[in-house]
Amino acid sequence: MASSGLAMSGYLYSFIQATNAGKTGDAANMVARIVADGTEATPAGAVTEVDATNCPGLYKVALTAGENTGFGMALHGKTTTGGVTVLPMLWTNEQLPTAAPAAANGLITRGSGAGQIAPDGSGNVPLSATTDNAIADAVLDRANAIETGITLRQGMRYIAAALAGVLSGAGTGTIVIKAINNAGTTRITATVDASGDRSVIVLA
Repeated sequence: MASSGLAMSGYLYSFIQATNAGKTGDAANMVARIVADGTEATPAGAVTEVDATNCPGLYKVALTAGENTGFGMALHGKTTTGGVTVLPMLWTNEQLPTAAPAAANGLITRGSGAGQIAPDGSGNVPLSATTDNAIADAVLDRANAIETGITLRQGMRYIAAALAGVLSGAGTGTIVIKAINNAGTTRITATVDASGDRSVIVLA
């Protein structure tokens, strides 16, 4: 598959009209044109014969990366030799990475090396434990995920403490709730009235 922005060789076929045989030794009489998305230009490379014995009538032109930048491409030409027709080469480019596969800015490849993916037997690409944890942390620590200034991780800590943390100060004006399974860490301090209504909450 041809890719836009890569150097390549273009080919022209020259044949004798009367016999349909390939015309050899005609490179000096041929003029080539490169057409990229409808814009014609003269290629920098010369027309050269591929192999007069084994590929009679076949000629090539080296095209630079800058000449092969269109999506609809054509290499056309003509010859001053009478009774000879030159057939063009037409192709379509894809916009593919110009770097080598698995290299920086190149296509992703399958394997266990750096920059490669290693799908399992079902075609799934398992993530590493480090990546799994990074994704989980990004979700848990997303700013303002529950309320302004409260991440998901913080919210879950407060909920867990309120439901299953050690509580002290019931019946007084201040209630202190410890972290679940960690009585050494205070998560919630609440100022309450005689009815237990909370007027001030301090989260930690």
